This record gives sequence, structure tokens and C-alpha cells, in this order.
Amino acid sequence: MADERLARKISQQELAKLVGLSRASIANIEAGRQRVLLHQAVGLVQALRIQTISDILPLNVALAGDLKGKAKAVNISGSAVSRNEAATIAQIVENS
Repeated sequence: MADERLARKISQQELAKLVGLSRASIANIEAGRQRVLLHQAVGLVQALRIQTISDILPLNVALAGDLKGKAKAVNISGSAVSRNEAATIAQIVENS
């Protein structure tokens, strides 16, 4: 998300004001220390004027709690998303 923000020459403070969050929240979101609710993600997409929410998401997400207790990386966009990864994405959304 920081890359998209910087490409548009928007400060963290400006983005925070546009979406109704604090500057610290924007910094934490960009650093991966804070979760984003769906309505906040939509606000970020609109404020940054990007095409889709996947443009601000990392290329993969870590899903904890698989059978061996280890996190696994899951592609969340692009043609590389397998059927299993699509099912994992659905599981993440359902459990959010």
C-alpha cells in the first residue's frame, strides 16, 4: 500500500484524513502491524484511486493454523491462484 501511496505523492497524514484513520494507523497498516476492516480497505482503494483492492494487498498472505501448525503462504491475486489457494482465501474471508 505504501508504494501506491508514494506513487501518488500522498503523505500518510493526508491518506489518514481521507479515510478517517489516524496517521499511526496508516503507518501500522503499511508495516503489517494492523489489520484492515473491509470498509477501511474500500476507503483506501477509493482514496488512492486504484482499480482493485488487490492492488494494495501483499502478493501473499500468511495463514496460521494449518495441520502442522506452521503458517503457509497463499497467493491472493493473479493467474497463479490455484483452486486450493482460492479455497483458502474463501476460508480467510469467512473467518474474518
